[in-house]
Amino acid sequence: MTDDELRRRLRSHLGINRLVVLENTEPVGIQHIDCWLKVLDPGRLLIKRAPPDNPESAPIERNVAVLSKLRSASGRFYEILRIDCPACGTYSDLLTGQSNQPALPAYTNALILNRSVFVPLFGCAGDEPALATWRAALPGYRVVGIPYSEWRPYDALHCRTRAVFEVKLPK
Repeated sequence: MTDDELRRRLRSHLGINRLVVLENTEPVGIQHIDCWLKVLDPGRLLIKRAPPDNPESAPIERNVAVLSKLRSASGRFYEILRIDCPACGTYSDLLTGQSNQPALPAYTNALILNRSVFVPLFGCAGDEPALATWRAALPGYRVVGIPYSEWRPYDALHCRTRAVFEVKLPK
C-alpha cells in the first residue's frame, strides 16, 4: 500500500486527517514505540532519555522535537516527561545476530493496569531512579518493579504481557 493510500484509508475509515510518522529509534530489535515512549494519558508522554553517545539518542531527540510541536486532542501541547535510561551492559540481537550491542533498559516498556504500573527492572543502577520517575509521573498509582534477567532492551514487560489477562505477583 502506498503512503497516499494508507492516509486515504485512515481518513475515510477512522477520520484521521493528520498522520505523523516518527523516526525509528532502535538500530536493531523489534522497534516497538513503547520501548522508548509511553503515553501516560491523552496529554502526557513519558520518553526515554538515552546517553548522548548511544545510537538511540539522536533519533529519540529528533522525535522529541517533533512531538513537542504537536497538540493533543485537548488542543494543548503535549507535556513531555523524560525517564533516564543509562547504559546497562550489552546484548546480542536475535533478529540480526549482532552481538555486544549497547543495552539501554526499556523502562517505558511498562504495563499500566488497574492503577498499577509494572516496570521492568534490568538489575542496573538506573532501576531505582526509573521507579521514582514513574511514581512522580503517576501519583496515586502503585508502581511495582518486576526484575527478570531475560528482559531485552527491545522487548520487555509490556511487549510480553499485553495478551496476559491475569498477573500473579510474589507476596
